[in-house]
Amino acid sequence: MTVDDARSVASALPRSYEAVVRDRLRFRVGRIVYAAFSDDETIMGFGFPKEERESLVAAQPDQIAYIIFDSSVVTSFMPTLFPPIGAPTIAELAGKLELDPIALEKTVTDFNAAVQPGTFDHTILDDCRTAGITPAKTHWARKIEHAPYLAYPVRPGITFTYLGTRVNRQSRMVMKDGKPSANMFAAGEIMAGNVLGKGYAAGIGMTIGSVFGRVAGREAARNAKN
Repeated sequence: MTVDDARSVASALPRSYEAVVRDRLRFRVGRIVYAAFSDDETIMGFGFPKEERESLVAAQPDQIAYIIFDSSVVTSFMPTLFPPIGAPTIAELAGKLELDPIALEKTVTDFNAAVQPGTFDHTILDDCRTAGITPAKTHWARKIEHAPYLAYPVRPGITFTYLGTRVNRQSRMVMKDGKPSANMFAAGEIMAGNVLGKGYAAGIGMTIGSVFGRVAGREAARNAKN
């Protein structure tokens, strides 16, 4: 399958999004994002977009899911503020997570059996994938087999909301009549959504809070002096 073939298939589907990202075709059909990510465009992968993954977690009992991995990948990502939960066996890890040990062992065993041979490369969408399980892991799939075994509980959360308090360049809150407030100022998450509009880069919320926080503080102090 070439990228043109993939485009031809995509054109027949009720997709809501299509783009070429890093020379690879990506398109969305309903709740699924598809990507052609092998060098010759013969392997197609799919996954849930971020908002859908959050919805899947939110639908779980107690709105909680678990990221489970082994000791071989601990140095492959940035250290976290809180350490992972660890245990020498999957069954013992299940006990610490208050999960059914038999069910978790089967889940991990099935995942390991589904991992296909490939060359791991975290810098690209590599060919390390699973086969025969749903949902599939279409790249970066590695077996969970080196003790100790580790896990992070995860829950859906809110980084910030879009829309919120409107402010002017002096961080004065803009009232319903469109006029700035005489003595109310806003900065940070309460007004960041109006600056961003759609999407955000990592750290931009803190940047907005820092910039408008300084502006709001300066203007509030000036207002108090007057």
